[in-house]
Amino acid sequence: MKLASADKKVGVDYALVDINKSVLAALDNKATSSIHSGFGGGRGGPPNIVLGVGDVVQVSVFEAQAGGLFIPQDAGSRPGNYITLPAQTIGRDGVLSIPYAGKVQAAGRSIETVQTDIAQRLANRAIEPQVVISTVTNRSMEASVLGDVKEPKKVELSPAGERIIDVISEAGGLSRPATRRRSCCSEAAEA
Repeated sequence: MKLASADKKVGVDYALVDINKSVLAALDNKATSSIHSGFGGGRGGPPNIVLGVGDVVQVSVFEAQAGGLFIPQDAGSRPGNYITLPAQTIGRDGVLSIPYAGKVQAAGRSIETVQTDIAQRLANRAIEPQVVISTVTNRSMEASVLGDVKEPKKVELSPAGERIIDVISEAGGLSRPATRRRSCCSEAAEA
């Protein structure tokens, strides 16, 4: 089924499924026995963080010496052989606009890959260019923390690989102490 406007330009795919015994029987019965077994025991390796739409990044281009594309021969009192471009947001089209390199696909790619792509595009114009991309704001990799926390908010995820407890802590921790509930069976046994 598809929900679409009269001109059929925008649509939302969806399916309406009646949950009954035959549907449940068709599903995989490998449910975890507890929430604890659904999580890993440690941090593991860092996640593969990629740039995404909405991320704000700053691009710096370094040249091997003055007299190149970005660093004029008479650089004067300017320190270093680099230029930092103004921060820009990766748009809905997923690209960054870099002078003399053009539009560079950024969304869905790692920072290292985009840096290499930009440097290769500038190689025939700049003197041994090297590119550094810094993330100013990471809007594409966020987690919303809601519920019984002191400060519900969105938390930026980093390449370090936050655990659930890390993002709960970032939201100020639990708003009230956890209580242990007794099951109906343990109450009956005590009576």
